[in-house]
Amino acid sequence: MKKACIAVFALLVLSPVYSQYVLQEEVLIRKDSIQIIRDHFGVPHVYGPTDEEAIYGLMYAMCEDDFRSMQEALFMSKCLNGEWKGVEGATTDYVVQFLRIPQTVQQNYETSFSHKFKRILKSACLAVNKYAELHPEEVLIKKAFPLNEYDYVAGYILGESFMSAIHEVLPKMFEDKLPPLDPAKLPTGSNGIAVHKSRTVDGYNYLDINSHQPLEGPYSWYECHVESREGLHMMGAALIGAVTPNIGTNGNIGWTHTINYNDYYDLFKLTMHPTRKDEYKFDGEWKKLEKEKIKLKVKIKGLGKLSVGKDAYWSVYGPVVKVKSGAYALRGLPYQTLGGAEQWYKMCKANNFHEFYDVLKMQQIPCLNIAYADKFDTIFFISNGLYPSDRDPSFNWKNVVRGDTSLTLWDLKKVVPIEEIPQHINPGCGYLYTVNQSPFLTTSKDCNLNPNGYCPTTGWQTRPFNRSVRLEQLMDTVKIFDWETFKRIKFDKIMTDTVPFIASVEKFYQIDTIKNPDLALPVRILMSSKRSGEITDTTTSLFLLAFMNLMKEVKFDVEFVPFSVELPIETYEKCLRKAKKHMLKHFGTLYAPIGKVQRLRRGNKDLPLFGLPDVMSPMYCDYAKDGTIRPNGGECYVMLLKISDKGIHMETVQVFGQSSKPDSKHYTDQMEMFINHQTKTMTFDKEVILKNAESITNPK
Repeated sequence: MKKACIAVFALLVLSPVYSQYVLQEEVLIRKDSIQIIRDHFGVPHVYGPTDEEAIYGLMYAMCEDDFRSMQEALFMSKCLNGEWKGVEGATTDYVVQFLRIPQTVQQNYETSFSHKFKRILKSACLAVNKYAELHPEEVLIKKAFPLNEYDYVAGYILGESFMSAIHEVLPKMFEDKLPPLDPAKLPTGSNGIAVHKSRTVDGYNYLDINSHQPLEGPYSWYECHVESREGLHMMGAALIGAVTPNIGTNGNIGWTHTINYNDYYDLFKLTMHPTRKDEYKFDGEWKKLEKEKIKLKVKIKGLGKLSVGKDAYWSVYGPVVKVKSGAYALRGLPYQTLGGAEQWYKMCKANNFHEFYDVLKMQQIPCLNIAYADKFDTIFFISNGLYPSDRDPSFNWKNVVRGDTSLTLWDLKKVVPIEEIPQHINPGCGYLYTVNQSPFLTTSKDCNLNPNGYCPTTGWQTRPFNRSVRLEQLMDTVKIFDWETFKRIKFDKIMTDTVPFIASVEKFYQIDTIKNPDLALPVRILMSSKRSGEITDTTTSLFLLAFMNLMKEVKFDVEFVPFSVELPIETYEKCLRKAKKHMLKHFGTLYAPIGKVQRLRRGNKDLPLFGLPDVMSPMYCDYAKDGTIRPNGGECYVMLLKISDKGIHMETVQVFGQSSKPDSKHYTDQMEMFINHQTKTMTFDKEVILKNAESITNPK
């Protein structure tokens, strides 16, 4: 899943009147009956009699480990981000209100959740509020608390909107750069690989659970295990603030998510009245845009907190942006869908594929592919999402469409049924994978789905990625998988040269070294590079920096198809020359190993780091002040799962450690394991967990 898109499960208070809990009945939390057992890596194994109590314990443990990240997520969707981060943060505050997320939650909360899950949401709020009450020294903005159930749900909505790439659509609207969109960002991706036991040497089904996220902060993964006597039994990872794990296994089934790039949002050009302000034509009649003043508080250095007002508009299609070229409306399902949190909860409690698939029929998670395996010998992939089923096929939905007719006003309640979404169950080749590529390129060529017959207006992604091409190269070379081969493929670091947005790199080789003699050696190094992200590789650092420079020059459309072919050769010369200068200035050579250039740092540790963009073990980096490059996203939490009727085997690793608190011994204790692709073995066996416990506590 990608860096900016994953502000999942942040917490939003709509106004002071909602400071009390929505559910008025008391939820009994017997804190003495809740155990938080931490293993020697600090991972919490949380046990409670009821689901409510187990989730209370989980949320309390999460606060113990990373309360700061939880608060930073809270500020973003509670409209306090401007007070925390200034002008940059106020942008998110505006988006929350521009999309009318508070109103959506208020209007639909009561009918969107079961009574049981309303109790669970209240339990989560009780835990976070109690921790804030007991640790006032850790509270960053006092008025952020208490939070309530509305806050949690609004956070899920905002997060799922980011997952479905609203953060790429909205800036283009406000900047008057409309479709074909050109988000100039390389997709950060995620991995999910499932291998059926018919292709494994030991008779287990294999599953790679490996969503790529920011390495730390409010969008990072939190490793956990939560168990109740009511059937909640899940080990894996949750995004900060999530009431249950979002990926992992319950011993019977396992799954992971990856971002997909299907078409989730539509833009409409409104026909505005030539003289009457804020009136637009719809079906031959003039309608008035709804207008409201959004109030923002922004921290300005030297001036304190300033109050700012900004107008927001709404039409029959949805929110409206007015720019120089006209007025444009946005329409999408992710920012209007409430039930994702409960769907994840029910996914955790499913015990076989039929139960899991029935949960998917809820269709409350508005995006995200799923790769799945279970102990009953089913592997499964689906390009999950909420796709409007009644878009008129006479319009080009990947471009701006007319906003003056009900022909383009598709129904929010009509979506493509789950059974009609591209999916694979036990493909004949015995494996499948999702690494953000097209849903029609998820297994061997002989087993891939035929794109014909699926809803033609959905805008299914059609292109591959480097990782899918690389997996195609690797998977079919293996007749029978053993565990070490599976792990070797998962940790592969080779960047192919056959994917469109990477193929443009070949233009580096076309640089005229007679006219540019200073680039003769750099071109030879690039041509000899293996494009390997191994720490010890000395031929790829120059390529990596040139590639990073080039990506800032490349523009992509909604499917990330490059326009780099249009870039003049001078752009390649500039990017390579800049990389050469940087290498010589900071490392004194063009042959510095990857691990010297790319560093993983936290606390007092400074370690060499593997990875390139869009390889199986990827890293996405920015330049640091000392000339090295530092990761901002990519490989972070990994779970490797073997599962069958014979049992289950789980291996995991975190990029840093379980805690985000610098004084904790678990702040950096997995870093060496992470860079060496070493893993720790996890277990559901409570006797083993107790035997090796580092601590056993009850939440407060």
